[in-house]
Amino acid sequence: MIATPHILAGATIATSKLSPEISLPLVFLSHFVLDAIPHVEPSTFFKQHRKKEDEATWREIFWEIPDLLFSTIVLILLFLKSHNFYLFWGAFFGILPDLFDNVPFWYGVRKWPVFRQIHFLHDFFHIELDKKHWYIGLITQSAIVAVALYFLV
Repeated sequence: MIATPHILAGATIATSKLSPEISLPLVFLSHFVLDAIPHVEPSTFFKQHRKKEDEATWREIFWEIPDLLFSTIVLILLFLKSHNFYLFWGAFFGILPDLFDNVPFWYGVRKWPVFRQIHFLHDFFHIELDKKHWYIGLITQSAIVAVALYFLV
C-alpha cells in the first residue's frame, strides 16, 4: 500500500479519544490490517526490475516521494488547524513497518530479533494486486484516505 493511507489512518487513530498507550500500538497494528486489503503500490509496476525479490528498487522508492510529500502536506495542514502533535506520532507509527521493510539502508535490520518477526508479519498480511487489477487498489486506498480525512477534518 502506498504511504498516504497508512499515514492518515494512523493519524486518525492516534488523534482519537484513546490514550496514547493504547492508540499508538493500535496504529502500528493497523498497518498490517491495511496491508491485508488488496492494494497497489510502486512494486506492482516495477518489481520485475528487482535484484532480490523482497527488496525495493530505487525506482519504486522514487515513486513514493510524491505520495510522501502529499501526506506530509496534508498532515501539516491538519496540524495547523488542530495543533495536535499526535497526528505526527500516528503517521510515524502507521508507516513504521514499511520503514523497517522498504528502506534500503535498513534491510539488514530484518535479520535482527523482533524485526525478523515484523518482516514476517508484514509479508504474511500483505496482499498486493496484479498490475492488470491496479484500479481496484486505487479504489480501496482512496476509500481509506477518504474515511481518514472525514474523521480528521
